[in-house]
Amino acid sequence: MSESELLEKSNLLVLDVGINHGTFSSFILDHVKGSRVIGVDAHLTFCELTRERLGIKVLNLLVRERADWSRFCLAKIEGDSFYQPRSVEVLNTYPNFTSQDYFDIMERVENITYIQSTTLDKLIAEYGIPDIIKLTIEGAERLALQGLSQKVSLIIVEWYMDKFGPTNLKLCVERLKELGYTQYAYTADQTKLATDLTYRDLASFELPTEQKGLLYAK
Repeated sequence: MSESELLEKSNLLVLDVGINHGTFSSFILDHVKGSRVIGVDAHLTFCELTRERLGIKVLNLLVRERADWSRFCLAKIEGDSFYQPRSVEVLNTYPNFTSQDYFDIMERVENITYIQSTTLDKLIAEYGIPDIIKLTIEGAERLALQGLSQKVSLIIVEWYMDKFGPTNLKLCVERLKELGYTQYAYTADQTKLATDLTYRDLASFELPTEQKGLLYAK
């Protein structure tokens, strides 16, 4: 099913993991009649703000390869600026991560706490098979994919080269291949569901050179 066909589908179900301010989900809700979004975010403030703004369910959870409890850096909020929250375990897996990075983050967090984590499989079991899964979770996308055991119509994964390097995206693509995804495309636009993408099979697909954006797989 193409993205244009998804936009024409009634009762579209989207699982937006790392919903943040909800820009992508807002586009879906505005353009697809009867659509339903289940949002997930590790930062409670984003959950509360987006839940109120969009009137949807937003769960305060981490999404990882297993359901457990994870140590989590609770980020400070200064004015309208939000420091990105970080899972302590994920920090140590970043290819470009240094001790100075850790020190810089520790300087601006309120505390390190524990937060409940879940898996994509568990979310699907509770809320149904989504038409779209979007993962924008600060380098933890590859871990979230380990907790998924079935293919859905479309999955969207964020990449961020200067933060996480190409390794994170390569590992995501490897996992997507294992799940049965054969067609790949990407866009730098993270605000909406792109409908004009050119998909390629894995043999001819080249990883993007842009600093950040969204990888589409189907």
